[in-house]
Amino acid sequence: MLDTPHARDIPGAPHHDGAPHGRDRLAGRRGRALVTAQDAALRDHLVHGVPVLPGVFLLELVLRLVRDAGVDPATAELRRCRFLAPVTEPGAAGHRVEVLLGEPDGGGALPVTIRGRAESTESAEGAWRTHCTAELHLGRPRPQERVDPGALADRAGPGTDADELYALVRRIDIEHRDFMKAHGTVYAGPGFALAELSLADSARAHLPHFLAHPAALDFATLVPLWLLAPGRREAADHAFLPISIDSFRAAEGIGAHGWVHVPGPVSGGLDSETMRSDIRVCDGEGNVVAALTGFRAKRVRTAGDLTGDGTAGHGGTPQAPEPGEHGGHGEPGGHGRSGAAPVGEVVTEVVAAALGIPPGDLDPDRGFYDHGLTSVSLLSLADTLEQRLGRELYPTLLFEHPTARALAAHLRDQEPVPQEPLPSAPAPSVSRVRERSAAPAQDGPPGPGPDAVAITGLAGRFPGAPDTGSLWRLLAEGRDALSDVPPNRWDAARHYDPAPGTPGRTYTTRGAFLDGVDRFDAPFFRFTDRQAELADPHERLFLETAWQVLEDAGHTPAGLAAQTDGEVGVFAGVMWNDYQLYGADAAPGGGPAAGSWFSAVPNRVSHLCDFSGPSLAVDAACSSSLAALHLAAESIRRGECRAALAGGVNLSLHPYKFVRLAQLRLLSADGRCRPFAAGADGYVPGEGVGAVLLRPLGDALASGDRVHAVLRGSSLRHSGRTSGFAVPHPEAQERVVAEALDRSGVPAGTVGYLEAHGSATALGDRMEFDALRAVFGERTDRREFCALGSVKHALGHLEAAAGVAGLVKILLCMRHGRLVPSLGDGAAELSVDFADSPFRPARLLEPWPEQTDPATDAPVPRRAGLSTFGAGGANVHMVLEQYREPEPEPESRAAAPSGPAGPEVVQLSARTPAALRERARRLRDAVRQDAPPRLTDVVHTLRTGREAMRHRLALVVRDADELAEALETVAEGGTPRVPVRFGEAGPAADAPGTGPAAPASSPDALAEAWTKGAPVSWPAPAPDVRR
Repeated sequence: MLDTPHARDIPGAPHHDGAPHGRDRLAGRRGRALVTAQDAALRDHLVHGVPVLPGVFLLELVLRLVRDAGVDPATAELRRCRFLAPVTEPGAAGHRVEVLLGEPDGGGALPVTIRGRAESTESAEGAWRTHCTAELHLGRPRPQERVDPGALADRAGPGTDADELYALVRRIDIEHRDFMKAHGTVYAGPGFALAELSLADSARAHLPHFLAHPAALDFATLVPLWLLAPGRREAADHAFLPISIDSFRAAEGIGAHGWVHVPGPVSGGLDSETMRSDIRVCDGEGNVVAALTGFRAKRVRTAGDLTGDGTAGHGGTPQAPEPGEHGGHGEPGGHGRSGAAPVGEVVTEVVAAALGIPPGDLDPDRGFYDHGLTSVSLLSLADTLEQRLGRELYPTLLFEHPTARALAAHLRDQEPVPQEPLPSAPAPSVSRVRERSAAPAQDGPPGPGPDAVAITGLAGRFPGAPDTGSLWRLLAEGRDALSDVPPNRWDAARHYDPAPGTPGRTYTTRGAFLDGVDRFDAPFFRFTDRQAELADPHERLFLETAWQVLEDAGHTPAGLAAQTDGEVGVFAGVMWNDYQLYGADAAPGGGPAAGSWFSAVPNRVSHLCDFSGPSLAVDAACSSSLAALHLAAESIRRGECRAALAGGVNLSLHPYKFVRLAQLRLLSADGRCRPFAAGADGYVPGEGVGAVLLRPLGDALASGDRVHAVLRGSSLRHSGRTSGFAVPHPEAQERVVAEALDRSGVPAGTVGYLEAHGSATALGDRMEFDALRAVFGERTDRREFCALGSVKHALGHLEAAAGVAGLVKILLCMRHGRLVPSLGDGAAELSVDFADSPFRPARLLEPWPEQTDPATDAPVPRRAGLSTFGAGGANVHMVLEQYREPEPEPESRAAAPSGPAGPEVVQLSARTPAALRERARRLRDAVRQDAPPRLTDVVHTLRTGREAMRHRLALVVRDADELAEALETVAEGGTPRVPVRFGEAGPAADAPGTGPAAPASSPDALAEAWTKGAPVSWPAPAPDVRR
C-alpha cells in the first residue's frame, strides 16, 4: 500500500520534544508516498464515479512524517488546512505524492505543502500539482479529552443503522465500497450527532499501517449530515468534498471500534454551497483520539471538477494573485499601506487582479464562478484578502458571499480595515479558539463541554438600580429597594384596606418599583409618538434593555446579524398584561385603546434588529425568564439560531394586579420580602427587566467577545399533579435540579453558591430547601460549603423577571469575586435548619472562594446553581460557571507587547448633544469601576460595537486614568486636557464605506476625520483584544 515509511522504521518511541527542538527535527523534511489504482482507500471511495483518495487522509501522511522524525504526533496540530485538488485516478504507474515541510515562520509554524504528479511524467517542477496546504504547529500534548458515548446515546434516543447514512451519500453520488465502508449506528440528539463505528474486516487488516485510518476519518466526516433535519438531508443534489479544516489533531491511533461525536450545530448543509462542523473521533471508551475543528466541505457538481478535465461551467481558471501582484500591497501601483482603502475598494482590487482586468471593469454583481474563478482561486482570494484586511477570514467566505458587492457588504459589517498588513507572526487563530472551547469534557476538573453556551452581554434595570453597576452597590451594601406604590402610578389609598379579604382591595401597598417606566426615546427606536403611547411598557423596556445588552457585548445589531447570517433568536419572559386595562377604561370615552400582546415583546426586538431566529414570548409565571433562557440555549444547541437574546420583564402597571394577588393571599402583610425567614408570610411584588446575549462558547471566543460566564447545563420541567394547583412538588424539584447537574457535568461539591427561588412562604421555602438538600446530599459528603441566598430580599419577587434577576446577581458576584448578604443579618431567625446540610446562609459581603474538584484536588472556576419555581408548576434549574481565560503559551506570552503601544482614539457618538454627554458619563462610570476594562478593549468595543451617530466626540488618550479624567470633564461641560475633537456628521456618514477613507495618519488626524463624518481606516486591533 502507500509507501510512506512507517514508525516501525524509527528506533525507539517518538520523543516528546519541546516545540523548538521538534521544529528543528522537522524543518525541511520531505516524505513520499506512491498511490496506485490498487490502494483500497482510493479504489473503494468514488465521487461521481471517479476514485478519489479521501482528502483527510492527506493529513495522516503529515502526521506519519512527524512520527517518522521522532516527534510525538500528540504535540502536533495542523491548522489552516486547505484542500486544493483531490488525488484521483493515478494511471498505470501510479501517482507520486510528496509532503514538504518548510522552514518555520515568525510564529514558529512550519508551512506544509502536499503535492502530487503522475509517476510516469518527468520530475520537472511544472508537472506537480498542489493537493493541500497547511501550517504545522508544535506544542505540549493536550490533556486527554473525553466524551461519554453512553450518556449521549441515551439522550439521543433510538439510533439508525449506518447503512442509512451511506445511502444518503449515495444519493449525492458518493459511493463507499468494502474497505471504506464502516459499520455501526448513528444517532441524532438535541444539538449533537453521535455514531458508533466499527471498521470492516478488510479495513482492520491494515490498522498497523495507519495513525488515523482513512475509513474511520472518512466516516467521521459524514456524521455531521445526520445532524441536519430530515428535510434538509432530502434536499441534497450534489456531492461534497472537504475544502478546509481550521485545526486537525490525532493524538494516537484510531482502533477498529470507536465513536464519532459532532457537537453541533452544523452551519450550511447539503442544500448550501458549503457546510461546516466540528468533529471528534473517540476510542471505544470515549477518549478523543482525533479532532477536526472547523471542518468545511464544498459542493462538487461534476466529475470534471475532480479530474481537472472540465470547469463545471465556470469558464477558464484564472488564479488569485500572490500578495504583491497586480498592484497589491507593497508594490508600485498599490496603496503601500494596505489598510488605506475602504473595504469595497480592496475587494474590487483583489478580485480584479485575480481575473487580470482593471478594477473598473469588474462587474460587482456577477458571481465569482461566472467570472471564471475556481474553488482554488476563491481559497487563494480569501488568503489574499486576509493579508490586505489584516484579520483572520474563514476560507469559505467567498463561497458564501459569491459576488464582490455581497462580499464587501459582509466584510464592511465586520471589523474595519487596518493600516498595516498582518505581521509575520500570526495572531491566535479562530480555529484554535474554537477547538479549545468546543472540547468535550475531560478527565480531572471537567471543563465546558461541546454544548457549552456563553453569556457575552448583560443589561438590566431594577428597583433602586438603573443599571447593573448600581445593582451591585445595592446588593453589596445589603440594602433593599422596597417602597410604597409611587404616587404617579395610581392612588394607592383608594385600593387599600388592611383587612385581608376585603373585596376589591389589597391589604398592602408595598412593592419594588422602577423609575421612569413612562419615559421612552421613541425616535431612537423608530416609534412615532402615537405608537409609543399605545405600546405596552413591557415591550418598550425590553427593547431598550436588548439594545443595552448588545452594547455591553460589543456588537451592533447589523454586526451581529452579519456574523450569524441573521440567525439570532429573541426569548422574553413576561406574564402580566395589565396595561391594556387602561385601554379598556379609556375606550368608551374615545381614548386610546392601548394593547398588551406578549408576542410584541420579543418580536419588536427581532423586527428592529433584523434578526430572523426564533422570537418567542414565554409565560411560565415566576419561571418565565429562566425558562426563556433555557429555551434560548437549547435553540442554539439545536442549530435553530447562532445567538440569542434572552431575559424577562415584569411591571406593576394597574392596581388590579395588587388586588388580584391579595385575593390569592400571596402578598406579604408586613411589606417585607424574607426568603427562608421564620414568620415569612408572602412576597412583595417587584419590577425589573434583564436580558443576556447567549452564543456558542467557541463562536464567542472566535469573535473576541468577553465571556461573563458559561451556561453548563439546565433543565425545565413541570411538577405534574399535586395536592393543589399552586402547591409545590418536592420530588419534581429534586428531579429538575438533579437533571441540570447531570447535564452540566459539574460535581455538586464544586458548586460554591446557589441562588434559590425563595418564595418567602413557609411551605414553599421548606420544600425547596429539602429538595436541594436531598440532591446535593446524595452527591457530596461536604457540609455547609455552598452559600445559599435569594435576591428577593432586596428587590422583592420580580415574577416573570425573577430568574434573570438572580442570574444578573450571580454574574456580578462572579465578576467581583464576592458573595453578597441575601438572607438578613445573623440575628434573623431562619425557617430552615442549615446545620449538617451542604448549605450555609449567605449573610455577609465576603470573598467567594473557588472550590476544588473532589476527585483531583485541582481548583475549578466559580460555579453556581440558579432555581425558579413557577406558581403553576413550571420548574427550572441552571448551572453556571465563571469563564477563565486560558493561560497563554510561553511563546505567545513572550511575543505579547508590554506597556502602552501609544495613544488611542476613544470614540463616542449619539443622536443629540445631551445624549452624547450622558454616554460620556456612563463610560466614565464603567472605567472607574472596581475591575475596569482595558483601554484597548474599550477602544475596540466602541469602534466595532456601536453605531456611529450624528453628534460625535473623539478623545486621544494614553491610559484609562487619562480617559476617566477626560470623560469627567466632558460630562460636566468642560474641555479636557487631552486632545479632543467634537463634530457633527451628516446623515450619509452613518453608512459604512461611503466616500474616500481618511489617509492613515496620526491619532489626532484620525479623530478629526471621524468626528467630521469621513470614513476612517483604523489600525488593526491587538490579537488578544476583547469586546
